[in-house]
This record gives sequence, structure tokens and C-alpha cells, in this order.
Amino acid sequence: MTKERYLHFTLGPVQSFVGQARRTRDYWAGSFILAYLTGHAMAAVLEKGKIIYPSVMGEGGTDKDPLLAAIMEVKEKGRCQAGPRIATLPNRFMAQVPGDFQPADCAAAVKEAWGRIAAAVWDGFIAPVEGLGQGVREIWDRQVKNFWDISWVLADTDKEVDILDRRKNWRSHVPTVEPGDKCTLLGNYQELSGFVRVRPKERERQDEFWQCLRGLRDRLAWYELRPDERLCAISLIKRLFPRVSVEAIGWPVEESFPSTTMMAAVHWMEKIATTETELAITFAQEALRIPDVRRQSYRQIPSLARIARDTPQLADFLSLEANCFYPSVLENDNIWPSNTREIREKLSKMLGDFSHTPSPFYALLLMDGDQMGKLLRDYIDRRDEISAALNQFAHRVDALVQEADGVTIYAGGDDVFALAPLEGALSLAAVLHEAYIESFQNRAGIPATISGALIFAHFNAPLRRLFQEAHRLLDEVAKGQKGRDSLVVTVWKTGGPVLTWAAPWGVLREKSGTKTIIEELREDLSDPEKGKGYSSSFFYNMRHRFSVLEKEHGLDTKGVDPVKLLTAEYLKSREREVTVEVAEERIKKLLRACYPARRAEDGEIKKEKRLQVDGALLARFLAANWEEV
Repeated sequence: MTKERYLHFTLGPVQSFVGQARRTRDYWAGSFILAYLTGHAMAAVLEKGKIIYPSVMGEGGTDKDPLLAAIMEVKEKGRCQAGPRIATLPNRFMAQVPGDFQPADCAAAVKEAWGRIAAAVWDGFIAPVEGLGQGVREIWDRQVKNFWDISWVLADTDKEVDILDRRKNWRSHVPTVEPGDKCTLLGNYQELSGFVRVRPKERERQDEFWQCLRGLRDRLAWYELRPDERLCAISLIKRLFPRVSVEAIGWPVEESFPSTTMMAAVHWMEKIATTETELAITFAQEALRIPDVRRQSYRQIPSLARIARDTPQLADFLSLEANCFYPSVLENDNIWPSNTREIREKLSKMLGDFSHTPSPFYALLLMDGDQMGKLLRDYIDRRDEISAALNQFAHRVDALVQEADGVTIYAGGDDVFALAPLEGALSLAAVLHEAYIESFQNRAGIPATISGALIFAHFNAPLRRLFQEAHRLLDEVAKGQKGRDSLVVTVWKTGGPVLTWAAPWGVLREKSGTKTIIEELREDLSDPEKGKGYSSSFFYNMRHRFSVLEKEHGLDTKGVDPVKLLTAEYLKSREREVTVEVAEERIKKLLRACYPARRAEDGEIKKEKRLQVDGALLARFLAANWEEV
């Protein structure tokens, strides 16, 4: 009998496939396709072996992961009636296989599945305009066939958990050198028309190619390819895959994904729909005069889906493109069909009839388990328990995100990427942190933690830049500067970040189940009585006082009593008098968020004596309904 071996498999590139995107649907599609292809590699293993990490199978060999189960069903029956909508598989795995197993079978399964997706997009959208380009098929085949970096290692023991990382250092995958004009999203790849824009005649033909592709009215809506987008095969596959998912993977997925603008407007839409119903219906009737304006998927937002079920006549309002709800966006001719200015001007006036305006901010949340490689090495004999804990967490994520009216872009293993409305996003991060810790609690002695990056972003901020910044904040600030098991929060306005605050979870929450100190401050600042002393002038002067302290004392509070200093400022800014004792208690509570802290290597949280104003300003931002920082 051939001795069994251990297969370590990974699929990439992750950052260029998932991270190089512009729209929320692009990020979702990239994450989903990556997980789907990894699932096909796993399915090839399951014909002869078993997956050890991550945990994907249930008792008696039944399929446990929903994405893998759907893949197996399609392989058996040709179609799956109700497949999953989010990515739940990581892009790497470890498996036990027979000694004669050929890892090339996994690579072949990935390429075959990828080929079906690419063919569905080609047949549905590119073939009709191929003749208008120059070498379109050649460009398509070159990019599609050479994109994926597939790596594997066969080992004789299951103890070498980092062997795949050593293999990846060989860098045997060399991307092709691409000529011509480049894709506006994936900048190393040639755009698909094949023409060179600096040549006048080719510029016209390039424009004609993309105009005709955008003009496939029976296949594409006008908004699915922007006038300034000229994409490569890879970017087009991500963008258009949801429109051909049944042909590509065997089950339907949502063709629309909530935009960042919609995530910002969710709670405004909910309130308007329930309190100003007739105005909402009238607004929708006017907006529907714009072609293809009904394109948002409210079904993915629980609170909006409930309203549509209870009041069906509001479905049109809830499914409107959220750009309709912001006058500044309605004024932008570049993002709307021609000949709609009169309608848009009327919509802008109608927005003034509503009792309040929507927030332009939403939340982007990225979370990642701390030192997972080290955890697997240190507890190598308990790898099954770690894998089961990660599986338990991953399959709780989407339900928890939905409870906050958010949407999950991916949730695989210890990784989470989600979008949510501004309100409640801090609570969501805390709930996910607690769920991760709970998933390991029944496995005594495994000290697993998770860190996060939360960006409160204006919907006009470029999503690709925010995604990159979230990764940087997660790695360099939450895990690096704060010592892991931490959360970093940034407020990002149209001009860029205006404040960043971070702390270990032990500082954010004194004990399990409590609100974060920022949420407690937000409630105080929002309270009609307590909040009166926290005027805009108070925070302006607080920042000024801190800058003075920094110059004179390096923001080290030794020799300075910041409580008395800020209490005097608080009492001066109030309309009604309160006792000094009450004022001091409120200032002490405010300052809880102003002392930086980090987690030492031994796990102890160490607070610094210097002061940092961003914690108080973050609470002010949330309490002031995003209008001030």
C-alpha cells in the first residue's frame, strides 16, 4: 500500500484579483470566484483523500461548507437550486491524500472551473463585439489562461505547517508582459479592445468598441460599465460574472450588490419608508422615469426587506439607485444617462420635502485572526479543534452582519470583509470579536484572538484606496502598534482620513457584553442634557489644549491635571450649571478614550500617560450624526 502524504495547496494572486476593484460587486465577485475555484481543488481531493484544514466536512462525510456542498451537487446533478451567495472557503488548504495522488488534478480542476466562468462571460458579452476590436480573442485567451498562480507541496508529515510558505518564495509564476493600453482597474493588463489610444484613428475605434459593449441593451444596463472604464478580461469577468452565473457555476447569484452609497443611506431609507411613506412612493414614481434606475438589491438588507414584505408598494423606492438620494450626486452629469437632467433637478427639489437627509458615511470592516500560523504550529496536535473553531466562526459571520443591516463580502476561516451602515458598525465589530473568542472557548488552552480595522468612509472615497488602507491599518496599527487583539478606527472624508484611533479590545470593552467606551461616549454626547457641555467650541478648545500640552509636556500628563483643565473648559461651555463633581465625572469618562494603550507580548495591557484627542473626536463624530469631527 502506498504511504499517504500531505498536500498543501494555495491559489492566488489574492490582492490583484480581489483588491483591484472599484465597486462593491467587484469585491464580492472576486472573493466569491476565488473561493469557488479553491472549492473545486478541494473537490478533486475528496475523490481520493480528505481535507484536514480548514474544516469543511461534517459527521459521516456529509458536506459541511455550503459552497463546497453546492460545488459537489453541481458535479453530481449538473445544477444547484439554491447555492450560497458569499465566499466561505479560504484560498489555501491542507489535505491527506494517497501516495500516488497527483496535485496536478487540483490545478486542472481549478482551470476547468475558471474556463467555464470565462466562457460564459465571453459568450454572453464579448463575442457580439469581438469583430470591433483588434486581436480581442488573443488578448482574452492570454489573460485568462495565464492569470492564476497555483502552488502546492506534498509532504511526508503533517507537522510542516509552513512548508507552503517556503514553496511560495520560489515565485515560479511569472505574469505575462502585457502590451498596449492598460486596464483602468488592473493596471498591468491590456484593455480588451486591443487599440492604442494615442493613435487618433485607433482612439476612435477603441471608443466604438467600448460604446458598443456598453450598448448591449439586452445584456447590459447602462451603469454596469462606466464611460471611462476600459477593462481587461480579468476585470470584465469579475464585473459581469453575476449576470451569467447559472451558465458559469450552476446556480443563480444576486446580479446586484448594495453599493457604498446605499450602505450610507440604509437607515435613512428605513426611516423615510416607515414615517413618510406617501412621499417615498411619490419620489420613486418620479425617479423611475430614469432608465434602469431600479437596480439596488434591498433583499440583502434585512430591515428594508421586511418593509417591502409589509408594504409592497414601497418596493420601488427601496430598490432605487441610492445616488437618487443625494443632491450633489444628482447634479453629476457624468454618472447618469443623457437627457435626464430635468428629472434629476426635480428629484433634488423633492428631497427637500423629506424631514431629514441621509448620512454620506458608511462603514467598511476588515477582521483577521491573530498569528494563525503560529497558533497552528504551537497547537499542531489540536489542529482539528482550531479548524472546527474557525468553521464555527465563519458560518456565524453573515447572520451577525445581517443583524446590523450590513452585507458580507467574504467570511472564510479567520478573515472577514463586510460593509455596514454607520450606525451600529462599532457594535458589529464587537459582536464579531466576541463570536470569534467564543468559537475557541470550548477548546481550553487555545489562546486565539482577532483584530479589526473599521473605516467610517464617505461614499465618494475610492473603495480600492479604502480597502488598501484597511489592510495597512489592520497589519501595522491593530496588530503591530497595538499588539494584536485590537481594533483600529479611521474616519475618512472626501479629502482623506481626518482621525485614527486604536485600542486593544480589553480597553474598548471592560468585560464581555458591555458597550465599547466609544459607544458609551457617543450616547453621552447625544444626550440632550449631558451633551450640552460638549459643544463644537469645547472640542476645538480641547484639541488646542492638547496641542499646548504636547509642546510643553510632550502630551505627558505628568505635572498637569487634564481633568481639572478640561472640567473648567466644560463648565465654561455649558448653558446650564452643573456641579464640579458631575463635570469631573463626565470629563473622566471622556478621557478614558484619550489615553493610548497597547498589548504587551505577555498579554498585559499597558496604558500610556500621554493624551491623544482622537478617541474623543471619534465619539463626537458619531454623536454629531457625521456632521462634525
